[in-house]
Amino acid sequence: MPIPSNCKSTNALTGRTFLCVPDEQTTPGSHRTLPLKFRTKDMALFDRVDYSAQPSSEQAVAEARPGRASTPGTGPELNLTPAAAPSDELQPYRSFTVKTVNQADYRLTASTVSGAADDTAPATVTVHSAGPAWVSSLSAGEPAATVDINIPIGTSVASAPDNCWSQSETRYRCNTPIYLTESGKPAAHTFPFTLHIDEVIPNATGRAALSNDAYEPPVRTFDPDLTDNTAALTVNPSAS
Repeated sequence: MPIPSNCKSTNALTGRTFLCVPDEQTTPGSHRTLPLKFRTKDMALFDRVDYSAQPSSEQAVAEARPGRASTPGTGPELNLTPAAAPSDELQPYRSFTVKTVNQADYRLTASTVSGAADDTAPATVTVHSAGPAWVSSLSAGEPAATVDINIPIGTSVASAPDNCWSQSETRYRCNTPIYLTESGKPAAHTFPFTLHIDEVIPNATGRAALSNDAYEPPVRTFDPDLTDNTAALTVNPSAS
C-alpha cells in the first residue's frame, strides 16, 4: 500500500514513523476518524503502534519531524471523515499492541580457545536470531535475550562486557539490547570476554545457556527449537 501523499515516513532501527497533515478543517466538539489499515510483515511478532494528534501549524510540524531524512508519500491523500463521539475518555496520545503468530529461532554459540598457564585469551558467547520475526521489548525495555555463562574450570575472568554481571567467581549473567533483529534480518549479539588461564586443564568446558523463561513472553513460546539454546565454551581441547 503506497504512503499517502500528505504523509512523510521515516525509518528507524526499531520501526517506522509517519507524519501526516490532513487538509480538513475541524471545529471544537466535532469528531473525526482516519481510515488507517495496518498489514503485518514477516518480521512481526509482538509490536506496538503509537499514535497521537495535535493542532497543525508550521511550528508543530517542524517539531514533529525527527532529525532524520524522511520520504514523501505518493499515494492518495489520507483524509479525515466524520465520526460519532467515542464512549471512552479522549486522549491526544494512544498506543496498542499487535501480537502476531510467528517464530524467532534463537541459537547460541561459544568459542574454543587455547593457551598456556598464565596466558590470557579472548573468548566469546554469541546469541543469534535467525528470524523470521524480530524480537524487541520497546515497551518494557527488557533485554531480548538473557544468557547464563559458566566459566571453564582452570580459568578466571580477566575482563567481561559491560552488559554482563558476575553472579559468582565462575558464573556470569549477560543481557542483549532490547532488540535483537533489524527489519527481520538475521542478527546476532556477541559477549566478548578475556579469560586468564590459571591452570592448563585439557578440555575444560563451561556451559552457556539462554534463559528461555526470562523474556516476556518467554523465549520458549516463540523459538521453534530450544535444543540449540546452549553452547560449550571450551579451553585447551585435546587433539582428536
